[in-house]
Amino acid sequence: MAISGADATTIATYLQRHGGFPAGADDTACVALWIRDHWGGTGTDANVIALYGESSRDTDLVQFAARIRLNHGGIS
Repeated sequence: MAISGADATTIATYLQRHGGFPAGADDTACVALWIRDHWGGTGTDANVIALYGESSRDTDLVQFAARIRLNHGGIS
């Protein structure tokens, strides 16, 4: 199961606004950096996201995106 594009955009937008990530960084880079900061991981951004998704079935990231939408007015 891969993280949806909408969830990746929600998380990336939130991180760019609140997490000190550079404006203009793409969604994949932001999500991968967040995963590396919290759970580690090496390789390309896509590999880090894919491996995290395989290990967790994306539950944490899907829930994170849902909390962002609930608490921050539907960022997407």
